Amino acid sequence: MNKLSHSVTKRKTKKQMATVSTTSQAPDVAVGKWLKRLFFGVLLIGILWSLTLLSDKYAEVSPMAHWFPLKQIIVRGELRKASKSHIKALITADEQQDLLQIDINVMQEDIEKLPWVRYVSVRKVWPDALIIDVEPHRAVARWNEQQWLNSHGEIFNGLEVNESFNHAIVLSGPLGTNQEVLNTLHDINAILKPLDLSLSRLELNERGAWKMMLTNGLRVYAGEKNLPQRLRKLVVLYAQIVRDMKSPLDYMDLRYDTGIAVKPRYVK
Repeated sequence: MNKLSHSVTKRKTKKQMATVSTTSQAPDVAVGKWLKRLFFGVLLIGILWSLTLLSDKYAEVSPMAHWFPLKQIIVRGELRKASKSHIKALITADEQQDLLQIDINVMQEDIEKLPWVRYVSVRKVWPDALIIDVEPHRAVARWNEQQWLNSHGEIFNGLEVNESFNHAIVLSGPLGTNQEVLNTLHDINAILKPLDLSLSRLELNERGAWKMMLTNGLRVYAGEKNLPQRLRKLVVLYAQIVRDMKSPLDYMDLRYDTGIAVKPRYVK
């Protein structure tokens, strides 16, 4: 009886030892798998980084090799056909026509120099293509006679290839006031809407005074203060003034607190 009990106890002890041994090995296996994944992840990142460096070195060391010849240039964006052709010509004029050799940062800088380009992004699509996304400036007004304003109030220096600007709006103001002047243009046009009129010119001078011309040729002097209130006074009195004057108006001066000064167009 004692011998049998001793044998059973011995078998249980071995089984418990095996269980403990298996349990102790499980964390080691998990850690090993995790380290292996980490190693391969780091290795992959290293390979990709090396290829990037190789691309730059390749352009310097082997300018004559053409392992990945450029075959496609895709220009995307709301551009005129002539503008897309101009960008493609700018790229194909470059002697480096291997995708590895092309420095997209330099190419992007070259395209950004075009006066009508607001934003550009260039990327390589292996093995043989470039995709160029371009956002052009969209002119909404002339600025200080020589430049242009886009819808964001930003100044730029030239229109797209073969683009003509048909808008008659001319804005002007001191340095750094372009956004303020454009916002004021929108505000004034909203006030003038009941008269079915809008602005063709708006000027802010160095003293902060506003002068404008309406689409019917009427000049308006609004001064420095209380611009919205003065313009609303014009809207209220405009029909009566035009009816009483019985002739075209040259200008209205809104700078008086008690009324509006008016000059007929043909009076010297």
